[in-house]
Amino acid sequence: MAAPTVETAMLPAPVAASPRRRAPVPLVVGGVVVGALFVGPLVYLVVRTLGFGDAALDVLTSDEAGAPLLRTLLLAVTVSAACALLGTACAWLVARTDLPGRRVLRVLFVLPLVIPSFVGAFALQAAFVQGGLLDELFGLGTGIRIEGFWGAFAAITLLS
Repeated sequence: MAAPTVETAMLPAPVAASPRRRAPVPLVVGGVVVGALFVGPLVYLVVRTLGFGDAALDVLTSDEAGAPLLRTLLLAVTVSAACALLGTACAWLVARTDLPGRRVLRVLFVLPLVIPSFVGAFALQAAFVQGGLLDELFGLGTGIRIEGFWGAFAAITLLS
């Protein structure tokens, strides 16, 4: 038998294979139930759509369905990009600079995460509408309308 060399002396000792353990049955059953609850509505929609046959494909590829889908995808992409830029800039400001009040800003920057987006959007709409909160409290006739693509973009970006 040869003496161990420097290279072999530095290698870790082989580890015995550990026996595979199975997940507890209640955990597996709970996971399957939760998965079924999430997949159930999707399966229902697919079955209902397939029940229409070729008419379903005509509806799904029509302009009435395609245009809103494209607008939704455009909104999702632009809001994601804006949130990435805005969030990175805000995080850099509070983490890497000596900005006055950065401790307060750390709290304020995460506040939109606790406000549901539909509640925040309703609050923005109520504040800026003609005769809304800003108009009543401060007499500011802002003329800003929160509607359409840019209104949705601004509301979702600020609330995300």
